[in-house]
Amino acid sequence: MIDKFLSPGAERLTGFLPPWYNGSWYIPGIRMRNALRSDGEAMKQRSIKAFLCTLCAAVPLCGGCASSDVPPISAQTAATQMAAAQTTAAQTTAAPRQSGVGFYFDTVVTVTLYGADDTLLEDLWALCGRYEQLLSRHIPGSDVDRINTAHGQTVTVDPDTYAILAEAKEISEATGHAFSITIAPVAAMWDFTGGTAHMPGDEERLAALALIDDSAIALGEGCAVTLPDGMQLDLGGIAKGYIADRVAELARDRCSGMVLSLGGNTYVDLVEPIAVDAEGNELKGAEIDVDAGTVTVDGEVVEDAQIITQE
Repeated sequence: MIDKFLSPGAERLTGFLPPWYNGSWYIPGIRMRNALRSDGEAMKQRSIKAFLCTLCAAVPLCGGCASSDVPPISAQTAATQMAAAQTTAAQTTAAPRQSGVGFYFDTVVTVTLYGADDTLLEDLWALCGRYEQLLSRHIPGSDVDRINTAHGQTVTVDPDTYAILAEAKEISEATGHAFSITIAPVAAMWDFTGGTAHMPGDEERLAALALIDDSAIALGEGCAVTLPDGMQLDLGGIAKGYIADRVAELARDRCSGMVLSLGGNTYVDLVEPIAVDAEGNELKGAEIDVDAGTVTVDGEVVEDAQIITQE
């Protein structure tokens, strides 16, 4: 009932709404519209409107607002109606957006979460840090570094490292070895991170091609990995995308939506379209019409809302 009366252009009912009601609430010196400008202001406005609506029903207003056809309501009923209106308002307030920027895997990582629990963002950073310590060939003591410096000896690695190596081998075989994680000896010739601007000659490149062969990676029981001496791994072609999937798995049941970007490897997970206000906070309980591009809260269109979808 209250939603109907608060909508602009709503039907006036004699004896319930004052004759001066024209789709907005007017009090001398105050005119409040339902445009959602901020989380706190929106909730405050809806609560005030709910209270005024209840007051109109409970107390006859001067100037002929009351009608003998409308029975008076008790104070207890008025309080119940007001509590229900406030509950509805609370359910449609904006859920804070969480976002952060980190630096892992030699690249910028950005995370945006909607409706997430209090510790999710911290847990995601911890997971990124864990994978970096396992998979970076530039960090001494990482699993990849230990494999690269083992001189052909077998190395036991973390199950997560083993899993990505197994997946990388499958991709390499499926592409006829066009994708290869044993590319490190060739990639190192350009010294992309050292800043020497070295350009290898044809002889250097051709000599290094003999060290590129993913089929030579031996994966044994107990997460054992053996790489022939002289060969080296570089997981730059798969690691960030793989990690984005693992990060998303961790977050999926703990938020209503997420946008992850690991150096351009972007993962978007929005099971249902969500609406956000001008500050980017999710509007919980909003009615979303994707085709029309409209967002409705408490029966009124939110002009500055934005719809975010999977596409």
